[in-house]
Amino acid sequence: MCADVAVPTDQILDLLAALVDKSLLVVSGDDVPRYRMLETIRAYGLDRLDEAGEREDLRRAHAGYFVELAETAAPYLRRAEQLVWLRRLKADHDNLNAALRGSIAAGDAQTAVRLVAAAGFYWWLGGHRADAMELATEALAVPGAADDEARATAYAMVAWFASAGLGGLEQAEPWIRTAQELTKGIDHPGPLLRYVVEMGALMQSENAPGLSAQDVMRPLIADEDPWVRAVARLTRNRMLRAGEQEADIQQALVEFRSIGERWGISYALATLADLAARRGDLGVALDYAEQAADVLAELGAVEDMVFLKAREAQLRWLVGDETGSAAVVAQAEEDAASVGWPDAVAGVAYFKADLARWSSDITTARAELAHAEAILGRTGMDPVFRAMILDSVAYLDAAEGDLDSAGARREEALAIALGSRDDGLVSQVLVGVADQAVRRGYHALAARLLAASEGIGGGPDLSRPEGAQVKATLRAALGEPQFAEAIEQARKEFADARRGGLATAEAVRELTASALSC
Repeated sequence: MCADVAVPTDQILDLLAALVDKSLLVVSGDDVPRYRMLETIRAYGLDRLDEAGEREDLRRAHAGYFVELAETAAPYLRRAEQLVWLRRLKADHDNLNAALRGSIAAGDAQTAVRLVAAAGFYWWLGGHRADAMELATEALAVPGAADDEARATAYAMVAWFASAGLGGLEQAEPWIRTAQELTKGIDHPGPLLRYVVEMGALMQSENAPGLSAQDVMRPLIADEDPWVRAVARLTRNRMLRAGEQEADIQQALVEFRSIGERWGISYALATLADLAARRGDLGVALDYAEQAADVLAELGAVEDMVFLKAREAQLRWLVGDETGSAAVVAQAEEDAASVGWPDAVAGVAYFKADLARWSSDITTARAELAHAEAILGRTGMDPVFRAMILDSVAYLDAAEGDLDSAGARREEALAIALGSRDDGLVSQVLVGVADQAVRRGYHALAARLLAASEGIGGGPDLSRPEGAQVKATLRAALGEPQFAEAIEQARKEFADARRGGLATAEAVRELTASALSC
């Protein structure tokens, strides 16, 4: 191995140029030249290192350099400088991965864990989530001592990956629990670690008398770091649907913009798009979605773009732009295939299935849902996504007259939804149960179920046509005056039940029992 001596930069550049001239190195890159060996030269060099007994020393030196690079970059990846540091790390993507794989193979737990903790958010932003999840899991399985905060942060990073995409916190739970344990005794954990540890407390609050989810979220909303505060606001909106939703999201957008964090900006804009779509402002929703896409394009976060484009396709279909919808779906499908992340591929299939179902193309809808199930069946399907699949398949069963099968699927979907603490999912599934009731001829019950769905979801979801279809059937069956009276009475009953202290899950179970058992 070369001696640790200072060599003038011009001499190094002259030597590299000479090696390129002799075809021993290949150079690439416009702004900053990157040099790599031909594979035959590389193999020869490794053999000589083995003979000299210096290969492990070189591995440690290489890994050490890239650990320090990743740790230097990490704080800037959640700030305005993220594009600069993303480009820097992307240029060394192969080196980062090689350093991690080499550390895992050598049983160097300390280096492997530090790399996961430092480079995790780069992999997240840079479109490498599937590979990163696999590598991070392998790194944390390496036996040996490692810094507690680095290990806790690595577990938190895996939890972050696990809770992304199509699922909720369920898949992330074991990683969160370990991160919590490792964080005990650490004086001031980093931003991501603070956020993930509080998410663990949020899950535990369900079984803690007198401790509400709002209480658990309060420290995050008041955190010193604007990134943590903003992510917490979006999480509160997604999980709790509490308070002034739009004000919370707008404040998160302000926080993200104040630090220039583009992934967060796009997430907040996409959330605003969903909220506008729910209330029927489809033009506003499309505008927010396009703004979110523009921000994501700066980052190159293809996985997030896949979901955003799939949702945009649905919005375009709803405003009557079927040609535009098809074009956006095709782009989303192409992007999903390019990243190879199972959640992305399955997610596009799910969105395509709903579009097909809304167009009364039952055959295509079934095929796409089966495709989504097959993809995630190999990697493990998150319960939340399973509930979404069950909800969609139940509509297909009902449309073909198999109400027994539809009812069984809806019962399972509702049980998952109630356990997920995701009010949006509960609201969505309840519309399906209302569809079940109205098909059975239980019109008053269907009205009560729709009222419960709207009460839990903060109003009707006008970004999906199912609720409007159920209401249209009820109007036709009851007549407008009786329909309006039934809906108003149902809304009052559900509101009274909640004000009287009846838990949401209990109220829902009482309502749905007869609809699903008939």
